[in-house]
Amino acid sequence: MRNHEAVHVVEHDEGIGRVAVYHDECAESPRDWDNVAQLLCWHNRYRLGDKNPYATPQSFLESLRADFAGGVKGVYTPNKTDFPATLIREVSSHAHGGKDGWLVEYEAGGGVKRFAVACSDYEDDFVPALREDVYIQSLYLYDHSGITMSTSPFSCPWDSGQVGFAYVDRATVEREWGKIYDVRYTDENEKICVVRAHEITHRVPESYRYFMPVRPAIRGWFGSPARNNTVLKLRRVDILQVDEIDWRERACIGIHGEVETYDSFLRGDVYYCVAEDAAGNEIESCGGFIGSDAAEEYALGDGFRALEREALEAEKWSKTL
Repeated sequence: MRNHEAVHVVEHDEGIGRVAVYHDECAESPRDWDNVAQLLCWHNRYRLGDKNPYATPQSFLESLRADFAGGVKGVYTPNKTDFPATLIREVSSHAHGGKDGWLVEYEAGGGVKRFAVACSDYEDDFVPALREDVYIQSLYLYDHSGITMSTSPFSCPWDSGQVGFAYVDRATVEREWGKIYDVRYTDENEKICVVRAHEITHRVPESYRYFMPVRPAIRGWFGSPARNNTVLKLRRVDILQVDEIDWRERACIGIHGEVETYDSFLRGDVYYCVAEDAAGNEIESCGGFIGSDAAEEYALGDGFRALEREALEAEKWSKTL
């Protein structure tokens, strides 16, 4: 865990110690956390995303159709061609032959042949029928001196391509992520402000409304509060408009947060912090911080508080001698 140099050291202002930040090489995958969306991937060399029971992207999409679209399965013609062939299997391909999509093997002429299939062939045939019940986003992987994942395509056509799908159904969005609003209001300086937030309904006096701003991209926690946990206490007369966000947009925000967190893990952007006193003795340690901001937040918060407690105990002990 600590067989390498610290990437960052935060010294306590009172000289009682420091918090050293290291890359966490033993961190738990965020996909082992209690997630809401499902990330399903197909790749020849990497195990990515969540546990995937589907042999092919086609079988996954057909299963969704069976669950959410009345059981009607789509008709799939690989790449809109006229091959008199039997589809054997599909394996993930990073832009095979310069195309962003999947590599398909089929029988023809007594042998096995391959060709690339554009991603849109799947989505054109299967996704529209699911639109009212399931939100699906494509997942893309860039593989060059390390791997990184995104919900948007990468610019390189040779080292990147679609690797799977992220999805969540409407009922799960509404149950787990709740309602989110765009709140338009005037502040104390008469400036018009807009914030995306959850409404807090359990303590609302008649003349006020309370909102907790969301920051879904930070640590991938959908709906986690602003950095200082500030609750907006807004007078009703200052609120200009409150618009509920559509469930599909909420799903998009949530999936983006989970994929961003997983991408940080894939890139090794995970940290382990060690609080040490002035003599270099370890006082406390904690790991699994996704992103350097989260590690620094720990260092300046719990890490420094551990040093201060230790210094206070040492001072009390010295007075008894």
